[in-house]
Amino acid sequence: YCRMVQQSALGHKGRGCRQWLCLLCSVPATPCRFSHVCLMALAETGGLFLLAIRLMQVYSDSAEDFSELANTLGLYFQIRDDYANLQSAEYAANKSFCEDITEGKFSFPIIHSIRTTPHDHQVISILRQHTEDVSLKQHLCRCLMATDSFAYTKQVMQDLSTKALAEVQRLGGNVILEKLIAKLGEVHDETLQEEQPTQ
Repeated sequence: YCRMVQQSALGHKGRGCRQWLCLLCSVPATPCRFSHVCLMALAETGGLFLLAIRLMQVYSDSAEDFSELANTLGLYFQIRDDYANLQSAEYAANKSFCEDITEGKFSFPIIHSIRTTPHDHQVISILRQHTEDVSLKQHLCRCLMATDSFAYTKQVMQDLSTKALAEVQRLGGNVILEKLIAKLGEVHDETLQEEQPTQ
């Protein structure tokens, strides 16, 4: 029971850290603090995955440690969601165009871009506006492309996907989960602006 409460608390801490970054509208200056905050912000999904697994284990004979798989998938899902929000045509059709920008969200590609060009304040300036202006959102996306932030995010997703599949195999394999991970990877090739930015 205590471990479940801890996992739930971790998820809330991750979400709280995200909100804190949005309100502060600033990325910590030092690499170590940046890594800590980024991991906290991305841990919320992995924490929820592990919570669900441990709840199921209460009614199971399995004592297997799934934490590595849960954390890898959680990180993958969160980064994928950040990427899709800014790049997926399907995501934009179902929600709104680059909704994370309107929310002022420090998503994975945005944090990478800010860290890559710390003296260029265009991205921060647009985030602070919580804008719904499509042209401003498109400009921010062009800034992310200029810093190769989308390419970097795709590479990180692919590495995490490979790591997750390897962990599934180590645990004995699961065809359904393997197909799900493969299906989620299709967002890598279905993008809005990466090859030809909308003018």
